Amino acid sequence: MHNVILSMRKLTARKSSARKSSDRKSSARKPSVLPVFLVIAMAFLMSPLSADADENSSSQSASNVASTADTSRSWDPKKTLVFVAGVLRWRDKSYAQFTPKARRDAELAEFFRAQGVPSDKIVYLSDADATLSNLENSFDDLLEKSSEGDTLVFYYCGHGWLDNSGNGYYANYDVSTNDNAISTKKIASKLKKDFRGSQALFFADCCSSGSIGLSLNKQPGNYQFGMVTSAAPPVSSTSNWTFSQALLDGLRGHKFVDLDGDGKVSFIDLAKYVTQEMKSIDNQAAGVNSSNGFPANFCLSKVNFPDEVIPRLVEAKYGTKWYKAKLIGQKDDQARIHWVQIGYDTADQDEWCAFDKVREIDGEPLNGLAPATTRSEFQVGDACEVLWKNEFWPAKILKRRDNEYFIHYDGHDNSWDEWVSLSRMK
Repeated sequence: MHNVILSMRKLTARKSSARKSSDRKSSARKPSVLPVFLVIAMAFLMSPLSADADENSSSQSASNVASTADTSRSWDPKKTLVFVAGVLRWRDKSYAQFTPKARRDAELAEFFRAQGVPSDKIVYLSDADATLSNLENSFDDLLEKSSEGDTLVFYYCGHGWLDNSGNGYYANYDVSTNDNAISTKKIASKLKKDFRGSQALFFADCCSSGSIGLSLNKQPGNYQFGMVTSAAPPVSSTSNWTFSQALLDGLRGHKFVDLDGDGKVSFIDLAKYVTQEMKSIDNQAAGVNSSNGFPANFCLSKVNFPDEVIPRLVEAKYGTKWYKAKLIGQKDDQARIHWVQIGYDTADQDEWCAFDKVREIDGEPLNGLAPATTRSEFQVGDACEVLWKNEFWPAKILKRRDNEYFIHYDGHDNSWDEWVSLSRMK
């Protein structure tokens, strides 16, 4: 993570409003274009992944911290090893220190404990306990407990960087130079030598966090791995918990991470969701990597909250500034806001704001639509109405991808066809 960034970038204003006639779109309109980095990332993501994971799903009930077995998952808690290292404070005060409020690394360790991962197969080291020697010794001991068919989950949050040769490092509590930092190259070497399991998941929330994937690819072991991180190898990362919260949302089985609507949160769902969240909230490129045919449909969780509201990104005014936030509810002329900035991103900070204090992410006035309650309410071929320039227009759905729909406006040529989200549909 990097220094907190709370300033908001003003997005380009939309072009002049449309006329209420058949030529309402006679003025030019900026097309909806997928960011180039996302196209590249998704193409890279899909190429090495196979689709051999078990498609069976479970109908058992589950809660936020599920105590019943989720048989749809591709990982068995009893055969899972978890290594969580969270460093928000450093001995060397020249490193930016982070607030420990609502730390997601602790939540992640507790999540796996609640799922039934044996306590002797969970390592959680934070801050002053996360010295290099403690981390290395604990990691070695954990790998010694691995056996055939096991799944390893590795997570780190803190600071990260690359050296002049492109080698990656994560900052332990007592770091001073590259020579006594956590080396992603050394992690890969240890795994190749000592990990006897079948699959591994790597997650990291820091600058250049994706360097772990490069190291793993250079030293492949006899296991499959999938990696999703807050930043691609050369990319810096904000101090927000955006990535780690997205990871927890996926593992817990939140519906809004199930982008293909199949009732399960798969690895590919999580990778796409993280990519979207990191770009839209923190304006940075997430890291995605995999090897040895790691299955795209590796199931992390079934959907445990089928009726929950799907938050949507907006901007909310605090003082004289506008900040990104999630719209999570609506009543009368007020919107329920969840902040996404570190230190303010907890439920106790959620608040009701008047509509004039909330606006769409593109700077337009709040369109008045509440958060969606389902991603599957519309089907290809359905008629719908789409919000454009503060007015709804009749349209037909031609295609669907994840949480977006490709629509054709009735009575207009196909040059105005576009991809839209549920926040603009009714």
